[in-house]
Amino acid sequence: MPDENEAFEIEEHHEPPVEDVDPRTGIPWGVIVLFVGLILVVVFAVQNTELVRVEFLWLDAEFPLSIIILLTAGISVLLGQLLGVVYRKRRRQRRAEKAELQQLRDGS
Repeated sequence: MPDENEAFEIEEHHEPPVEDVDPRTGIPWGVIVLFVGLILVVVFAVQNTELVRVEFLWLDAEFPLSIIILLTAGISVLLGQLLGVVYRKRRRQRRAEKAELQQLRDGS
């Protein structure tokens, strides 16, 4: 039975990173997919250089369609990364809380 003054330690279970690597090149698949996606976005943007009128709230301007495409792609990636960070942080917190709860249950 743990002493009242004894602090509970939460064990963190670190899984070794799983790396899906292309056996021929040794490059992670995520890097390959990112590179191919980037090439496709750039090719699409270069082929769409005509000016487009953009209205957003009180702003009204004309931009090349390629700029709009690249900005939209960049903002999407940033939002996806931000949401991923928030999700992983909450998941880690839930796991820590579960571990602490289990430790409390086992201790009494």
